[in-house]
Amino acid sequence: MVAEVLILKAHVNIFTFNMNGGGSTSTDHKWLHINEIMRDKKLGIGAIQEMHLTEEKQEELEKRFPRLKLINSWDQERPNLKGVVICINRQLMRANETTSMDLIPERAIITSIPWTHQGDTLNVLGIYAPNVAKEQKDFWEDLDKKLEKIKDKLRPNVMLGDFNTTENKLDRLLPRNDNRVVVEQL
Repeated sequence: MVAEVLILKAHVNIFTFNMNGGGSTSTDHKWLHINEIMRDKKLGIGAIQEMHLTEEKQEELEKRFPRLKLINSWDQERPNLKGVVICINRQLMRANETTSMDLIPERAIITSIPWTHQGDTLNVLGIYAPNVAKEQKDFWEDLDKKLEKIKDKLRPNVMLGDFNTTENKLDRLLPRNDNRVVVEQL
């Protein structure tokens, strides 16, 4: 059993990672790697995309890696398609006191984590945007509307994820411009 350490920090190290399938036994080595880098690099919070993670697999991973608290957004009817997870290091963050809200199931989730003794929270938005330009534009518009509705309660402090678009072509390994309409919507 791992006891949760109640630490409130002035900073937190964060990460994002595209798992490219994290729900099968063939990807177990990726979870071992995430657990190790969270320990070694003292990472507190991360967003992991393309999870393909069922509820049963999530429970199994949290038992095997007690350091990890996984907050999963996935399609229960089609669990092998998409998914985004907020991953919290229980040894560094008050993981058991978090609250979450699916903004767009399997695409956008916001998690609120206690941050200060005054009751402030750190709100982390995890994103896994679609690949297709038309779907991307609709996704960003939908997300903007949903964030507008909750802005007084859960305004994101941090946005992590795989946006499947870049603002500048130099941010791509093979430079190319992304759809301008999608970039502007982002």
